Amino acid sequence: MGNEEYLDGVELKESKNSEVLLLELGLLLYESLINSETLPEVELLVGVVLEYSQMVSQYADKTGRLQESLAVDLNEAVQFKRTLLTEGESADDWMVYANGFKANLMSAAQDLEVNL
Repeated sequence: MGNEEYLDGVELKESKNSEVLLLELGLLLYESLINSETLPEVELLVGVVLEYSQMVSQYADKTGRLQESLAVDLNEAVQFKRTLLTEGESADDWMVYANGFKANLMSAAQDLEVNL
């Protein structure tokens, strides 16, 4: 099943509920990444984060209410953490991106008046 199939028929309309859903999902993914310790956990997150990135991008394109790049740091963080677990690369890289994502997420929540 390709990534395109997951999003078939998913239409997020401009609404406070859609924004809250995307922001809360982002926070949940961030916390999952922080707490993941094994390669299988991170591998699962890679796919989920990719789907999340596509949903944020789709919503941003339609509404202009979220930054299309919001999920970029989360995607980078999960990729770096996967590299850390497979190749033993520096652990600091993924945390920099993860913390950047959380800061952007909280800023977006504040701009949209969403309490996370």
